[in-house]
Amino acid sequence: PIVVQQVPMARRGPIYPVHTTSRLRQQLRFTYPCTLAFMPDGHRVVLASSNLRIVDIATGAVVREREEAHGWKAIDAIAVAPSGRQLATVSWDETARLWDPETLECVTVLQGHTDSLGYVVYSADSSTIATSSGSNEVRLWRAADGKPLYILSSPGLTWVASVCFTYDGDRFLVGGRNAQKDVGVWEWALPGQPSDGETAVAVAASVAELQGKRLSICHEGCEDEEAARIDWFDCFSLDGRRFCVRSGDSVHIYAVMSADGDCADGFSQVLTVPIQGEVYVHLSPDGRRLFLTRENVVEVRDTKTGALLSILHDHDKRIRRLAPSPDGRQLISADDQSTVCIHTLCNWTPAN
Repeated sequence: PIVVQQVPMARRGPIYPVHTTSRLRQQLRFTYPCTLAFMPDGHRVVLASSNLRIVDIATGAVVREREEAHGWKAIDAIAVAPSGRQLATVSWDETARLWDPETLECVTVLQGHTDSLGYVVYSADSSTIATSSGSNEVRLWRAADGKPLYILSSPGLTWVASVCFTYDGDRFLVGGRNAQKDVGVWEWALPGQPSDGETAVAVAASVAELQGKRLSICHEGCEDEEAARIDWFDCFSLDGRRFCVRSGDSVHIYAVMSADGDCADGFSQVLTVPIQGEVYVHLSPDGRRLFLTRENVVEVRDTKTGALLSILHDHDKRIRRLAPSPDGRQLISADDQSTVCIHTLCNWTPAN
């Protein structure tokens, strides 16, 4: 794997030009925590704390707002259907809620989890929703009507960090940890949506086991929970082929074995980035860019070479949330003061 050098915090200014929409920074402030996502059109963003808002990027105007979307409880995660026709939110109230983005009316409440929910994601065709809870339970739902489809279980999986559908919708990936504190990726083959009234239980297997090989683990037996965690915030790229692991003083990027077996050992470590203190990471949808926070700045790196492409320095306080747009051309960030910035990214090419 490539190991990159630590970047001095004193370094200011982008290596490649980045435009930041300052109007949002001046007008939009939320009660922390602030959860955020882009709408597929790239012209609007969804922001939430306990309230849910849709904001126009060009004007900074709040287009729609729903106060106390989950009662008084904070919204922990947002997902936007790739079709743009539905939003999903999850909260500590043990429910997921589906919303019409044109009216912000709640159309369905998904119930069945017995612990607070921390993650929600749509399949690429917008037909299926996945939710995960603090009890390490993952459920799949039909987006059209909220019907429960599957409960995903694995005897070896004891902690769920992040979840992801593959582009073709045939597989479902979970990043997490087993009882021996080994960090890795588990995979489910999805047989399709069951008939009405049937809730199937799919038994998990690793990527390597599905290929007739022994389960590969990227980090083994780490006693320090913080050092062994997969980052909670979207550790997978959108296509499920790359994921991030934070281990002690480094962030590691791994390639997951693809369907044609281009990573023979199950995982292939491609990049290691040194870190200090609390950081938040996010991969671009295509897995080619790593967004990494350091205090109040964001580093943008090439995941193949480790090249530093840009440093975004538009926040005054520590950055807590990041999310790229579905096309990878924009990045939204929010800090401790819930100041929100929109960054328009370049089609970067790493310097020689």
